[in-house]
Amino acid sequence: MVAKPQYITDAKGRKKAVILPIRAYLRLLEDIHDLAVVARRRDEATISLEEVERRSRPMASYTVCRALLAVALQEKLKA
Repeated sequence: MVAKPQYITDAKGRKKAVILPIRAYLRLLEDIHDLAVVARRRDEATISLEEVERRSRPMASYTVCRALLAVALQEKLKA
């Protein structure tokens, strides 16, 4: 569902401000941030999908190990 904006107008009916639901406003802020990041990084070298996947594997392994350790610790604390 797209939120319909409401407008604040002057005495002549000209739009002077807009009222948006907070979720719509927050989405706009996030989009603006994302565009700023893209603009800042425009000249950076790109990497292949394979390289991204290769770099991600160690972090995924770390996350799994950390989760297993947390479960083991919880079981030990229950005993």
